[in-house]
Amino acid sequence: MIVNLTTQRPSWATTCVLQPRDFPSFIHGPTAVNYGDALEADQHLLESIIAKGEVVWHPDMAPAVLARIIQGARASPAFPVGLRKYL
Repeated sequence: MIVNLTTQRPSWATTCVLQPRDFPSFIHGPTAVNYGDALEADQHLLESIIAKGEVVWHPDMAPAVLARIIQGARASPAFPVGLRKYL
């Protein structure tokens, strides 16, 4: 599954906000997890767009940070119902 990480805005939901210390290779300021944009990912498509250079590969996120994102998905009313089976 893929979730959108985007710059935090004052009026946005704060279910899960990441800071630069959470993922320094990618996050440079307060960053909201936009659960409403979550998508089911296709591994072969992801591998293809990475190979083409269409996205940038980053190191794995710390397990504790990933756990916070998953916990936020469970709590977020915006997280798609059809994806809850992956939590």
